[in-house]
Amino acid sequence: MKRKSVLAASAALAAAVLLSIGSVSLAEPKAYDYLIPEADTRVYTPDEIGIMSLQVTNYAKNEIYARHGRKFNSKELTAYFSEQPWYEGTVSPSAFDESVLNSNELANIELLAKREKELTWDGKGYQLDQAGWNTEEITEFLSDDYNILEGLDIYATSGTAVMDAEHFTLTAPAKPGWAYLQLNRYVFEIYYPPAEKGGFGGHIVSIAAYEFDDKSYEEAPHYAEIGEGQRKRFIAFYPTDVQFDPQDPKQAEEYGALFEWAQTMDSGNSSSPFSVTDPEPPEDGGSGAEAADDGAGGGENAGEAEETEEVFG
Repeated sequence: MKRKSVLAASAALAAAVLLSIGSVSLAEPKAYDYLIPEADTRVYTPDEIGIMSLQVTNYAKNEIYARHGRKFNSKELTAYFSEQPWYEGTVSPSAFDESVLNSNELANIELLAKREKELTWDGKGYQLDQAGWNTEEITEFLSDDYNILEGLDIYATSGTAVMDAEHFTLTAPAKPGWAYLQLNRYVFEIYYPPAEKGGFGGHIVSIAAYEFDDKSYEEAPHYAEIGEGQRKRFIAFYPTDVQFDPQDPKQAEEYGALFEWAQTMDSGNSSSPFSVTDPEPPEDGGSGAEAADDGAGGGENAGEAEETEEVFG
């Protein structure tokens, strides 16, 4: 997974309020007012939208249009957005001009549309206005109070850094320096700052919380199941391309050490640095504008973060 697009957009973090904890900086969580709250300021990653259901994916895409006042031919979308306090539908679908969308919004629409097609066997995406439609999935997604980094405390002991959260504990080397970025309530990434600053990504590992019946992560080229808690299954995703400057021996050595550490995360490894602090899973389980109305490439029927950052070491 390439990380340049995410890190290039990390300037969006400037709006976050930073708290100092020793040599560590934490950002205050942002309110979740929208399905895809930062669609206009950065490009989301496949991991981030991967937690969305088919219906949520479609609504998230159309939310980008709705925030610019677009009306919808779909009764389903019209009913939903009309109930949102921020929505002011003033532009008919035929009069909507996509030039009002910035490059981040266009990229996110394309990403969501692609994902929506992938979630349906026929590639047509979510079908609006079907008999018996409701917005229960949307309400559940917006009201979910889960935060993968809930209660996070970070400290160093005996040369080891510890991320101690309500749902898990992760031990990491205190050196070389690393940083984390929370992308949304379900996903955070750990990366190597020197490589990120040099434009090489620096992505070491992404850790995501999945529902027990969601196995979509199995499509990823390099992942590991690293634990199960009472509410979620934890998955680690690893990059498959070069994420450091190959001409810099120090970067190669330090990134290599961190990447080797990250790959020891595995639920089958008794020495895994990742451990779940609520280890019992639930008993049941396991776990264009007008044309947009008709296909999965644009608005409506088409397949339409909180972010925190910390540097350690």
